[in-house]
Amino acid sequence: MVLQWHEDTHELPAGATLLVTGDRIPMQGYRIGDRAWGLQFHLEVDMWELGWWLDAADAGIDLKAEWGKSADEIRAESALYMMGQQERGREIFSRFADVVRAVGSTSQ
Repeated sequence: MVLQWHEDTHELPAGATLLVTGDRIPMQGYRIGDRAWGLQFHLEVDMWELGWWLDAADAGIDLKAEWGKSADEIRAESALYMMGQQERGREIFSRFADVVRAVGSTSQ
């Protein structure tokens, strides 16, 4: 479980490998080759930032009507999953940094 905060989607690009799927929007993450990754979810968000997003969104739209969950339901669900999301996020960002460093060292 990771935080998904969008309603838009697109088709999987030609030559891409689907890596991550979601319930409402199936195409959430993919890779093309070894170095290009596309993500439609938010590994960078922590509970504080999510709270800020929810407060701002809840003031402007009815989240329950739009997304099927109220701000309080999203907060409660996030309390269960955010720590794991942050751990996975650090791992993914670390691996991405490793790829960048490896490419940089071979191109010099």
